[in-house]
Amino acid sequence: MMLTSWRGQQFTTPAELVAAVRAGEVRHLLLDEVGCRTPRAASCTPVVRWALAHATDVSARAGLGTGLLLLELHA
Repeated sequence: MMLTSWRGQQFTTPAELVAAVRAGEVRHLLLDEVGCRTPRAASCTPVVRWALAHATDVSARAGLGTGLLLLELHA
């Protein structure tokens, strides 16, 4: 599921992501936006803000380096 374009155009709404998470269709989210690491970051779209507010960062557990953020989503 693609949330936004590389230019920040939103493809998925927060409600659509919530529905997918609750249905068990989406469990993880991979972000490469270095500037969008907290729900309060101005560069975040509403769908990414929701994801950041309802997830656990599992990047280190997955062995990811800097520049990538792996989130485990919670409905």
